[in-house]
Amino acid sequence: MPQALSAVPAHKHEGINGRFVCVARLVDWNAIELAIKAIGRTPADITLNVFGAGDSEVTLKQLAKRLSVYDRVIFLGWAQHEKLMSKLENYRGFVLPSLKEANGIVFQEAIMAGVPSYL
Repeated sequence: MPQALSAVPAHKHEGINGRFVCVARLVDWNAIELAIKAIGRTPADITLNVFGAGDSEVTLKQLAKRLSVYDRVIFLGWAQHEKLMSKLENYRGFVLPSLKEANGIVFQEAIMAGVPSYL
């Protein structure tokens, strides 16, 4: 297993990068609304890209509009796994404030891609 970890290139966190990413089913227990509310409390150059779809999507978009962060919380819909993994290196951190997942596979994938992950 250490060989697999060493084969992953180190993620470069140089300079300023205010782009965060969330990959999840958009359902109540994943608490994406907490991440959206957090964006509302950050400087204007901080953004959150949300990959996923689900029953809470409309409600989450309405929340982003109500908090005036709809231009900083970008809903990108469902993405194919292979394409998504190659995009993770563009982000400063991975965020998923789930109320049920202590260590979902998506966290492990983000960490393997070298992206700092926040629960």
